[in-house]
Amino acid sequence: MTHAEQIREYFKKHPSATYDEVAEAVKTTNSTVRTNVCRDLKTGRCIRSEDGSLDYSTYFEKDILLTELVEWKNETRRE
Repeated sequence: MTHAEQIREYFKKHPSATYDEVAEAVKTTNSTVRTNVCRDLKTGRCIRSEDGSLDYSTYFEKDILLTELVEWKNETRRE
């Protein structure tokens, strides 16, 4: 698992964590966490809530929705 994935997983479980807390938990630097969060914000992988917490729910729900779409397509083709 890459640092970016570890950071996303940590923020998924702890949305209001500080950059220092995340860096310590995933054993990386504060600047690496900041860089990855900035990239994720720009690409739409996460959003910053009004209280300052990070919401990665759309990023993680995307995989579930994609799997459901593929299953639906396969069922439709079988019919």
